Amino acid sequence: MDQPPPELFGEFLKLALPFRAECIHRVGGQELGTTTEYLRTTGLTVPDKFDRRLSWAVASNMGELPVTGSKRTERGVRSYQEWWALNAPFAELWRFLTKQFKVSNPGHTSTLLHELALSVLCEQKNEWQDPSSRPLDVQMANDAFDYVYNTNNKLVVGYVRKNFDERRLDNPEAIANEAWARIYGTHWHPEASKRFLGRCRISTLVCKIAHYVALDEISAPSTDDGCVDREEDEGNDLGRKDEVSLLEQIKLTDSDSVMSGEDGVEDLDDSEDKGKGKRFSSNAIGISITPQNELEAKELEQMVRKCLDQLPPKQRLVAYMIWFEKMKAKDVAERLYKKTSAASQDLKKGISEAAVSQHLSKARDSLRKCLRGYGYDVPSDEKKASTGRRGP
Repeated sequence: MDQPPPELFGEFLKLALPFRAECIHRVGGQELGTTTEYLRTTGLTVPDKFDRRLSWAVASNMGELPVTGSKRTERGVRSYQEWWALNAPFAELWRFLTKQFKVSNPGHTSTLLHELALSVLCEQKNEWQDPSSRPLDVQMANDAFDYVYNTNNKLVVGYVRKNFDERRLDNPEAIANEAWARIYGTHWHPEASKRFLGRCRISTLVCKIAHYVALDEISAPSTDDGCVDREEDEGNDLGRKDEVSLLEQIKLTDSDSVMSGEDGVEDLDDSEDKGKGKRFSSNAIGISITPQNELEAKELEQMVRKCLDQLPPKQRLVAYMIWFEKMKAKDVAERLYKKTSAASQDLKKGISEAAVSQHLSKARDSLRKCLRGYGYDVPSDEKKASTGRRGP
C-alpha cells in the first residue's frame, strides 16, 4: 500500500481486512513488536511473524461497517464499535490498547495489547487468524492457556473468596475452574464464538464469569434431602446478609471494562468513559430523563446506582440483571428462587416471569421515588421530562 494509513476509525472499516491489518501494522509496528518480545520473555513459544497475527486480531476486532437499519446485537459485545465512533481518531483506540499500567509485580508494567496478545496465542480457531498463521499449532495454544491459567488463577480464586461467604460457597477453587472452562469454551476452543477484545485483563473477565458461576451455585436447589436451613427459610425474599449485591461486588456493566489488581478488581483510569463519550441514558431503565451535560449525566448515573442499592434484595437483583445485564425475564426467573412450603417440606422452585415483571415494576416505581427525593424531575409514565435536575 502506497497511500498513508487512514486517520479515522470509520476509514479503517472501509478497508478489506487484509489491508486494514497491514495499515495497523504500519501504524503500530513498534508496539506490536514490543508485545511479541514481551510474550517471549515469559518463556512462551511464540511463532514467527506473530506481530502480523496480532495486527490481524486488532483489525478483526474493529468489526465491519454497520449496515443501515440493522439490529444491534442484544447479548455480548462483538467489536470496538461499542466504544469508538466512526469519526473517532484511530489513535484513540491505539492509545487505549498500548497505555501502560502497573501490575502486582513491583517495577513492572503491562498493556491491554499484552493481554490481547496472550488471548490470541491461546486461540485455536483457524478462521480468526490471518492466512499465513494457518493451521494453528494446537500444542502452542495449549501451552499459552496453561500459562494464562497458572498466572491468573490465584487472582480468580481470591476474588471468589473475597466476595462470597465461605459458608455459602465452600469450594472457591471449583468455582474458578468452572469459570476458566467457560472462558476457554467461548473464547479459545476451536469452536469458540467470542473473540477477546482486550478491553480488560483476562483475569478480570474470568472474575466476572466466576461471579455468575457463584451466583448460580448459591441459587441452586439444595441437595440435602430437599430441605433448606431454617435461617434461610424466613421470608420469601433473600436476606440482606445472604444476598450477593451485584452492584457492589462486581462493579461491572459489560464484560470488558475494568482491570484486575492483586486481590480484586479496580477501575482502569476511567476506561469506560474513553470510547464514544456516551452519556448515561436513563431510558435504558424505563425512565425518561435527559441530562443536559456530561457532568449531570455522570451524577445521574451515580444517583441511579445509589437508589438501586436501597431496593429490597430481590428487586435489586432483578433490576440489575434486566437493566444492566440485558437478561430476559425468562432467564432471570430461572436464576432466582423463592421458598415455598408444600406438605410440611421446604422446597425451592424458580419464580415465574410474572413475578419477575412485578419485581421490576416495583423497582422502577421505587427508583422514580428515590430520584425525586434527590431533586430530579422524574416524569410519570405518561409524561416525559425535558430537563434532568430541578433548578434551585
